[in-house]
Amino acid sequence: MSQPLAIPVAHDFTCPWCWIALFQAKRLQAEFGVEIEWRGHELWPEELEWPEYRPAAAIPGRPPVLSRLDFLKMMDGIEVPTAERPKRMRVHAALEAVEFFKEKQPESVDAFVEAVYRAYWERAERIGDADVLEVLAGRFGIDLVDFCEALESRRYRDRVVHFDAPSYKVGVFNVPTFWIGGERYAEQPYVVLRKAMLAAGHAPAGLEMYEGLSFPPAPTDRPYIAINMVATIDGKILTGDRDEPVVDLGSENDHRLMKRIEAACDAVMVGAQTLRAAKKSWSPKTTTRIVVTRSGRLPFDSCFFAGKPVVASPGPVEAPEGIEQVRFNELAGLIGDLRKRGIERLLVLGGSSLNAELFEAGLVDEIFLTIAPKIRLGENVPTIADGNALPRESIQNYSIVEQHRIGEEFFLRYRRNP
Repeated sequence: MSQPLAIPVAHDFTCPWCWIALFQAKRLQAEFGVEIEWRGHELWPEELEWPEYRPAAAIPGRPPVLSRLDFLKMMDGIEVPTAERPKRMRVHAALEAVEFFKEKQPESVDAFVEAVYRAYWERAERIGDADVLEVLAGRFGIDLVDFCEALESRRYRDRVVHFDAPSYKVGVFNVPTFWIGGERYAEQPYVVLRKAMLAAGHAPAGLEMYEGLSFPPAPTDRPYIAINMVATIDGKILTGDRDEPVVDLGSENDHRLMKRIEAACDAVMVGAQTLRAAKKSWSPKTTTRIVVTRSGRLPFDSCFFAGKPVVASPGPVEAPEGIEQVRFNELAGLIGDLRKRGIERLLVLGGSSLNAELFEAGLVDEIFLTIAPKIRLGENVPTIADGNALPRESIQNYSIVEQHRIGEEFFLRYRRNP
């Protein structure tokens, strides 16, 4: 995989504009697959005296107006926490701690930066104190003896730039400042940063991913079958209860790529429980849509039933006029019937029971799996396939044929070994 583009960001933890920039940076990572290079610019270094702020005198009868910061919060949909944070706190130690992570554990820099921001803005912790930083750093499994020694000796003092003159000298007049395409963007809404990325020729990550998707030829007796699922790191496919939508599990990138995979297939198949939990507005990219049900309990007001819907069930189902019904005894027989209908590429979108039946019958040729950077836990929370356990000698093996990273998500494509 190619090296992601690095976007430098000048910041200081105690700046409210930088609290917003934290989430802007996360959006850039998710949409464009970039890396963030956090550059510490200390707003109140030791040599700078604290100013005395006096509130402006109110003008009688003047209506309230939004500040620039309020406009930015409104545009990006971000609120500044209301916790009573420490006043007049030097944070050079926190900025130096980031430099320690850059050198010793670079893969954890983003997570540590976010942990420090949240400690200050949400929990009002004194992030300028070494003992507070030690607790935060300890969650990442680093060498705490070395970490504390680095902070005490000011090992990374020279890597933190001070306001005013030193920051001005390197082109930073406000924090945050983003460097995109050779230009600087200070205190700007995300729409401006996104436009700058596009103008600099940086397409959203995954824009070409799965374009022109092709599959091996289908067997003569059944369609070529692929399963597409998104799961947490611990393998769970739900964020709530079984009857709740899971649109919050995968990102917008995952949703966009799901549509792309759907469009490359002749039909989609889904279990009734998954359809009941889906949004009523869900409309796959292919018009041939099959729902497998045993109870017959289906949300017929869903957009899923537009196009050419097929209800597959062992028994009759009370369905609106115009919806085709197919009876089956064994799932393998239903799959064979779909091949006779001219369906060569079938995409299955869950749930775990339907997936398990297909795996157990040896009918799954490919798996598209998105790994969401989340942990759900729960003994009874379904995974991508539940069902009966396969004996050791029958465990199925797959080879990875594609792997992509966009932001914090991984997109994996597996193909079953012969």
